[in-house]
Amino acid sequence: MISFTARMISSQDVLVSWASAIDPITSRYVLERAVGNQPYTFIARMPSLHQVGQTYSYTDAPSQPIGPGTPIHYRFYPRRLLARL
Repeated sequence: MISFTARMISSQDVLVSWASAIDPITSRYVLERAVGNQPYTFIARMPSLHQVGQTYSYTDAPSQPIGPGTPIHYRFYPRRLLARL
């Protein structure tokens, strides 16, 4: 990973962005969110564009209101390409 950021862009929307150094060997990225002390849940899957340093963005618009001051945590992980024999 080169960078990973999440920032509020409205009262409920969060812009999540990242760039990856392992993009050429990655098939897709999985993005998850945790609100407060709740477990992480799946929110998006994005295909890899296979470019080193490629920047990705996702606008998260939670379906349930999140109260002021409630922490929101994000994480992502890559899924690697399978080697072909």
